[in-house]
Amino acid sequence: MASATHSLRHKARTGRRPPLAAVLFILYVLGLLCGRALAQERPTWWDGLWRFRALLTINPNQEWADAPAARVLFHVRQDALLLDGRDVRVISPDGQPVPFSIVRATPEGQFLIAFEAPQKQGFYALYYGNQHAPPVQQVPPKQGLVYETRPVPAGATANSWAEAQAALNRAGPAYGAAFWNRVYDAYNPFGPQTDYIGIYKGYIRCPTDGTYRFATLSDQSSFLLVDDQPVTQWIGPHNIHQGQQGEHSAGIYLARGMHKFSYVHFSFGGPARAAAAWMPPGSDHFEILPHPAFPGLPEAEVFEGEWFEQPLCAEFIWRPESYCEAGDAKMTAVRFASRSTAAEGTLIDRYLWDFGDGQTATEPQPRHAFLAPATYAVTLNIVSTAGDRTLCTKNIKTGIIWEDMDFPRRKLEEFWAQVKDYRLEALPTASLLSMYSLARELEKVREPFNIARELDKRRDQLEPARRFDVFMDLGRYYQELEPQPQRAEQYFELALQAAPASDAQRRFNARFALCDHHFYYLEQYERAREEYRQLRGEFPQADPAQRRVALIRIGDTYACEGRAQEALEAYREAEADPLYAPDKPRPLLTGTSVQQVQSYLRSGNGDEALKRLEELLWLYPTMRLEGEPALLRVKASLLKGKFEEARKQADIFIRLGRDPNYLPAVRIAAAEACTELGLMQEAADHYRTVLKDFPESPQVRDAEDGLRRLEE
Repeated sequence: MASATHSLRHKARTGRRPPLAAVLFILYVLGLLCGRALAQERPTWWDGLWRFRALLTINPNQEWADAPAARVLFHVRQDALLLDGRDVRVISPDGQPVPFSIVRATPEGQFLIAFEAPQKQGFYALYYGNQHAPPVQQVPPKQGLVYETRPVPAGATANSWAEAQAALNRAGPAYGAAFWNRVYDAYNPFGPQTDYIGIYKGYIRCPTDGTYRFATLSDQSSFLLVDDQPVTQWIGPHNIHQGQQGEHSAGIYLARGMHKFSYVHFSFGGPARAAAAWMPPGSDHFEILPHPAFPGLPEAEVFEGEWFEQPLCAEFIWRPESYCEAGDAKMTAVRFASRSTAAEGTLIDRYLWDFGDGQTATEPQPRHAFLAPATYAVTLNIVSTAGDRTLCTKNIKTGIIWEDMDFPRRKLEEFWAQVKDYRLEALPTASLLSMYSLARELEKVREPFNIARELDKRRDQLEPARRFDVFMDLGRYYQELEPQPQRAEQYFELALQAAPASDAQRRFNARFALCDHHFYYLEQYERAREEYRQLRGEFPQADPAQRRVALIRIGDTYACEGRAQEALEAYREAEADPLYAPDKPRPLLTGTSVQQVQSYLRSGNGDEALKRLEELLWLYPTMRLEGEPALLRVKASLLKGKFEEARKQADIFIRLGRDPNYLPAVRIAAAEACTELGLMQEAADHYRTVLKDFPESPQVRDAEDGLRRLEE
């Protein structure tokens, strides 16, 4: 067996080459921080046929640190040639192979490994990268409990242990597996929440000789075995509470010490609760199998990676940190950490991460948010102070983290802060769509516009529903954020084309957007009016609320033309709809609502004032022709800084001229809007009209003051 000594220096956690004093200080601090690990002499290379190894340390302060075994989660690199684990070996600090077992292996090359670890000092080493290595017999340590879930095969039943075994034999690949500390769960932590088999396997510790009674509690079929012997079961669908007194239990004599333990439960049609309980010798009641009954294994950590007889080795570890959903977006935040090494006398000078989704980073321990579930080829490139370069690539699979399914707004904002500066043009389309969903969920203003423009370049890659959303948003953005009326109309037309003929709601929405565009932005009142009428006629089954809005809009087009009677008729027709008749008297509702609007205006909250006013005018459209609501709308627009809208609304009411008591106040407000817009002559005309036509109104002094300010 070939062997060699390969001395590599511990990875540097700094960036560029520091001055000598700083290097000495860094090494001193690293020595203090790493303590025991750095103090240990690195083992000689066990066998040169293995190209790579990871040095492992076991923290003596962990729970179960005195266990004679340990576990490690390790991800092999793509260039290791074998991803099936056949070449994996675990070597003790004194250079001897130790028994181990691969608890879980993924197609991407991630392994959960349990190995015997009687020594707690020094480095254990995990070797891999020998394509000629023969497989070895795996020996699981007699400690620890593993929970695994698998899909229920088609047509499977579990009305007996024989049927359950047949289902297990036909079950597909595991959704996932991990070390667990008790048999007590109500969901699948690794995959879908329906039609899965939960399998607990490991060793249970019996503190004394005697007869132990074991009970199963479950919602569907469950089976409990000790030393491979069936002890108790509960067949068929039921309710877990029907077994809480140990109704489904049996006894077995067990000697003190560790015993093989298995528990299997089935979920058909939804998540299923399952638990195992016991009544140990000397006890008179059942209890859920306690944590000490399943002594666990301490976790070994990857201290650093090494490459046989190479001056530089890139290596990294990763752990999912957080999961979040927003609309269709399913995002996973992952923490990466370099475990790279450089030869004696050199340091790592530069890090460059490529996360496989078009994004990069340059720090040793970056946090990266993946925007869509997928398998990403993540690469770490490093450069040493000696000029050596190397890289390491691992396939990282992201997806749902079932135990992190709470998505408060704070969490959404945290993910947004992580991804907002991503290079949009480099993102895969699936990731870009997720970022789009997140921005819309958070009601960002300009950001969805930028994302939608990038998505528009990839319109051929989008499903019709997605194309529709993108085109509709782009139409709105070109209406308001970057006013280009012609482009806005083009995108609304594209949205109409993207909506399938069978999707009446989307077609209605696109048509409605075009109607509003012709009305509000192009001020083509007659055309918009006819389009609103056609819309109501062609979509009789559309949302009644939207059809009502279309009818109110018809009245608005007449109002904008100064045709008060036609506007009033349209408003009356909408107001007569019994579907929206208020359940309180009109004077009470209008009085209360107007007071609320005035209160918001006094407090400076124009947004809320306008919202309350629109709610009132939705109930009573005929009030849109009255003076007080018109004045309140103009004031709210002024308060929000929407001076052009304030000017427009004032002009509509002035042309209607239906309520002379409010005309002076509306003209004063219109003059304020014109002044803000730099239309000084128009503002002066409003002030002079108040002085000429309404000499007895309370607004005369305001008009005089306004003219004086304009003349100064």
